[in-house]
Amino acid sequence: MPFFYENDVKHALHKMKFRGRLDLIKPFAGFAANALRERGLLSKTDVITYIPMSKKELRRHSCNQAEHLAKEIGKQTGLPVKQLLYKTAETPSQHSLGLNRRKGNMIGIFEPLKECLPDIENKTVLVVDDIITTGSTLNEAAKTLLIFGAEDVYAAGVAQGKKKKHIQEKENSL
Repeated sequence: MPFFYENDVKHALHKMKFRGRLDLIKPFAGFAANALRERGLLSKTDVITYIPMSKKELRRHSCNQAEHLAKEIGKQTGLPVKQLLYKTAETPSQHSLGLNRRKGNMIGIFEPLKECLPDIENKTVLVVDDIITTGSTLNEAAKTLLIFGAEDVYAAGVAQGKKKKHIQEKENSL
């Protein structure tokens, strides 16, 4: 992730996500592609996919920002982009939930598109989302891809939420 989810980045991502500012996709995808390139992950990747949205989420957001980011990263890197997963049910919005509910909210929520199984089996898949807070959504997507035969799964996003100070202190004391 090239950015922390705060200040100007947070405001820009909210514009992209909730106000349809798709003009922000290209620069954000460029930063993400550069971060992936610097980490050497692009040369290991066979296919890029993205976190799918439910029909209700698509109506609320008007588009899937993760899909647009993935397609732009694909365009900038030359890697193929395919929807490999679908969401099996409606879930409460992750940003409206606390940490523990976020983790449980996504369990078992993704399934692979049957026609895409050859694109998953023995492949290294890069999963794209826009904002990564707890990682629950990406972890569940990765788990599903691995169960259905992916060799390896990487995750990418534009911004990562910072851990709250009390959570960091608790982890440090363990």
